[in-house]
Amino acid sequence: MKIRQSKTPEENPFTLSGISANSDSHYPSPHYRNLKFSSNLLERHYQNVITSNEASAAQLITELQYRLKIFLLSYYLLFGIYLLLYIIGFSLSDSSSQVFGCQLGLLLGQILISSAIYLLGFYTVTINSYRPELLQISYFLAAVMLILNNGPVQGAMFDDNSITYMSCLPGLLVLLSVSKFILITNFLNYFLWNTLIAVIFLISHIFGYQHLATTLFEVGLFYYRVLVETRTFYTHEAVTRKKFQMTVNVTEGYDEAGGHGFSEPKSELEQIIECLLETITNAKQIIADMSASDNKSKVMRIHELVNGVIGKIRTQTNIYSADIETITKGLDEEDRIFIKQTQNDQTKVLPIRPRNKLRIRKTDEIALTYKVYEFEELIGILKHIGKNWNFDMFFLQECTRGKPLVAVGKYSIGKYRIDEILNIKEMIYVNYFQDMEQRYKTDNPYHNSTHAADVLSSFLFFINQSVLLELFSEYDMLAVIIAALGHDVGHPGLTNRFLIVNKDDLANTYNDYSVLEMMHCSSTFYLMKGQDSNILGFIDAEHYTSVRKLIVEMILATDMSKHWDLLAQFKAKALKPPQQFETVDQRIDILKMSIKAADVGHAAKSIDLHQKWSKLVIEEFYRQGDMEKKLNQQVSMYCDREKTDTAKSQAGFIRVIVLPLYEALSNYLGSPRVDENCLDQLKSNLSSWEYEMNRNKIKTLNYNTEDNSKNVIAQKEVPIRRSGTQRVLDPTKKKIWPV
Repeated sequence: MKIRQSKTPEENPFTLSGISANSDSHYPSPHYRNLKFSSNLLERHYQNVITSNEASAAQLITELQYRLKIFLLSYYLLFGIYLLLYIIGFSLSDSSSQVFGCQLGLLLGQILISSAIYLLGFYTVTINSYRPELLQISYFLAAVMLILNNGPVQGAMFDDNSITYMSCLPGLLVLLSVSKFILITNFLNYFLWNTLIAVIFLISHIFGYQHLATTLFEVGLFYYRVLVETRTFYTHEAVTRKKFQMTVNVTEGYDEAGGHGFSEPKSELEQIIECLLETITNAKQIIADMSASDNKSKVMRIHELVNGVIGKIRTQTNIYSADIETITKGLDEEDRIFIKQTQNDQTKVLPIRPRNKLRIRKTDEIALTYKVYEFEELIGILKHIGKNWNFDMFFLQECTRGKPLVAVGKYSIGKYRIDEILNIKEMIYVNYFQDMEQRYKTDNPYHNSTHAADVLSSFLFFINQSVLLELFSEYDMLAVIIAALGHDVGHPGLTNRFLIVNKDDLANTYNDYSVLEMMHCSSTFYLMKGQDSNILGFIDAEHYTSVRKLIVEMILATDMSKHWDLLAQFKAKALKPPQQFETVDQRIDILKMSIKAADVGHAAKSIDLHQKWSKLVIEEFYRQGDMEKKLNQQVSMYCDREKTDTAKSQAGFIRVIVLPLYEALSNYLGSPRVDENCLDQLKSNLSSWEYEMNRNKIKTLNYNTEDNSKNVIAQKEVPIRRSGTQRVLDPTKKKIWPV
C-alpha cells in the first residue's frame, strides 16, 4: 500500500482553496478566486451530494429539497408561459406556420431534453459520474433556446421582422436566479457559463432585427444581474462548503467508520486509515455506477472487508503485537494459564462496565463528614469543583493553610460515594492523602500539591460535563482521584532531561525512561504500604490489578516525551464516546487524554488564573536554568531568565502542544460546556500571548534601531585613520567594520 506523504496545508484535501479549515468565519475574504476542495475526489463527492435528491444529501444541506422544488416549478412554469404566449401570439397575428413551428419545436425540444436530464440527474444514479456536467449543459441549452426564440433572432433567421415574440430577457433572469446550487454548484462555473450566454445574447441580437441601443441595454442589464448573483452565489457557496466540511463527515466511508475530523493525519496509522477510507469512497462510487448484480456484490464485499480492517486498527493496542487468545487456542487449561501469566495479560481483569451507576452525594450530606476535620466551612467552596472550570485553587490553598490536596481528595471520595460503595474507611483515605501531600515539595513554585489538586479539579470537570459521568465506574473514579493527585508527587522541580544529563540517582534507577513519571507511580503506591493508609486495601485482588493499571497508565501518560505518540494514537482510534466501553483500550485512552489535558489545564483557564500559573511554572524553569549555569552546562530552552521571551514560549506551548490536545479531546467528548469553557478560553489566551509577543518584537526592533543610530553618530565624530583598533563606518551597509 502506498502511504500518502505528509502534506502542506495547501495540499490538504479537506481544505477549501478559499477558506481555511481552521477559520472561525463563515464568510471568506473576497480576494479568494476559487472555493473548490483541492482533492478532486472530495470535490466530486461534494458536487454529487449537493446535486442529488437522496435522503443523505437532504440531511447534509437541509435547503436542497426546497431549492429543487422551487427550481422545477419555476422552470416548467417559465417555459409553459412562453409556450402559451407563442400560441396566443400565433392565433392573433399573421406569423407564418413555419416560424411558429420553429418556435414551438425549440421550446418543446428543450423541455423534453431538460426533463430527461433532470430525471436522470436528480432521481437516479445512472449518470452519477457525469451529473454536474450534464446539469450545467442543460442550463446552457435552456438559455440558448430562449435566445434563439427571441424575435430579432427569429426575424434574422426567416428574414421577417414582423414575427410575434416575447423577449428572452425575463426568462434568462428567472433561470439566472433559480439555477444556483441546483444546476450549477460552483460560483466560478456559474460566472463563466453566464458570461458565455451574455456573449451569445449580444452577438445574436447584433445581427438580428433590433436596435443596437436596445440590445446593449438588455445585455447590460442581464450581465449586471450576473455579477450581483455571482457575488451572492460566492458567499452562499462559502457557507455551504464550510458546513459540508466542518459539520458533516465528508466521505461516507469516514462517516460509517465513525470519523469525526478533517485534520491532516500526523501518524503512520492515521495515514493508513485515510488510504482505506479513500478506498471505501471509491468503492461506493463504483457501486453506484454498476448495473451487474454479481460485480456489485463483490465490490460490496470489498467494502465490508476494508471497514473491518479499519475497525481492527482502531480497537487494537498494538497492531504488531501477538494475539494471546489465538496463540493459546487449543492448549489445555494449565498451559493456557501459564502462557497468559508469563505475558502479564491484564486486559481481561478490568471491569468493562460500571458495576453501579455513579451516585453523587448532595452538598449537605458531604458537609456532615467534614465536621470532624473542621472543613465544614469549605463546603461552600468545594461544591464548585467539577462544575466551575475556573475554580481558584490558590484561594483553597490559603483557606486550608497549604493543604488543598487533602481537602479536594476527601471531598471527591465523598462526592462520588466511593467510600460507601467500596467500603473504604474515612481514616484510611484521609491518612493517605495527608501522606501524599507531605511528599510534595512546598518550595516548588509550580509542581506542588496545589497543582495536583487543580489537576483533579480540571479532570472532574471533564467527567461531570460530558458523557464520561455515565460511563465511568466507581473503580474508574477512584483511579482518577489517586492518579490526578499523585501524578507529580515528590517532584524535584527539575525536568527529566536535567536528571538524565546529570546522571541523577532517579535517572539511574529508572534507566532514563520517563524518570519522573516512574518515580511518581512508585511513590503513589509506596504510600499505600501502611495499613492505616492503604486506600486500595479494601479492594479484591482482581479489581486492585485493574485500578493499579489505570493509575499507572494515567501517570505515565503525563510524560511530555510521549505527547505526540499518544495524541496521534488517540486521534486515530478514538471516534466518539461509546454507549459503553467495549474494550480496555477505549477506557484507558480517554483517561490518559483527560489527565494530560488536566495537567496543562491552566493554559485554558481564565486569563488571570492562567497568567498566575504561567509565572509559577516559568519561575521553576528559571531556577533550573540558574542551576545549569552554575554547573557550566547549556541552559535548557526557555530556562534562561535573562534571554527567554515569556510570551513567545507560552504562545508556542499553547499553539503546538495544548491546542491540538484540547481539540482532539473536545471532538471526542462533544460537550458544549467543555468547548465554551475550555477550548474558547484557550484560543483567547493564545491570542493574548501572540499579541504580547508581537508587541515585544516591535519594541526590540525600535530599540535596536535607536542603538545603531547612536553608534553611527558617535562614529562620525572619530577621525578616520588606518589603525588596527580604529573602526570606520561602511556607508553602503550602515555597519561599523574594523579596519
